[in-house]
Amino acid sequence: MDNIVNLDFLRIDRHKQRKCVCKKPKFTLDIQNRAVVCKCGLITDPFEAIVRLGEHYESINRQHNNLYEQHQRWLKEKPHSVIFKQLERSYQKGSMLPFCPECNQMFDFKDVKGFGNAQFYRKRAKQLTTDGQD
Repeated sequence: MDNIVNLDFLRIDRHKQRKCVCKKPKFTLDIQNRAVVCKCGLITDPFEAIVRLGEHYESINRQHNNLYEQHQRWLKEKPHSVIFKQLERSYQKGSMLPFCPECNQMFDFKDVKGFGNAQFYRKRAKQLTTDGQD
């Protein structure tokens, strides 16, 4: 019995996770050991790390394309519709009403009775200012 050698250099950890399950992994390349290590400390399969990085950048590209398409739609809109969109946003909040440019009184959009020809209005206003200067 004196010739028994105890080998106590190998331990088994049965409760350790098999692979990384981080939602937002941050990978580090261990060049010396040729391994990819996650921020949680688990060694990750290099192919899986590349797939996760690819999926991440695919989602960024989708977001970028959506923003670009939205930008193109906004460019196609007429410039005066931007003013109406801003007015609509303020009006939808329910706390803002526009002011009349003539009498400087607030009014509700529901009180607008109709619309007129802008070219006729501008021409008439120009005639009134030139007649008033004479």
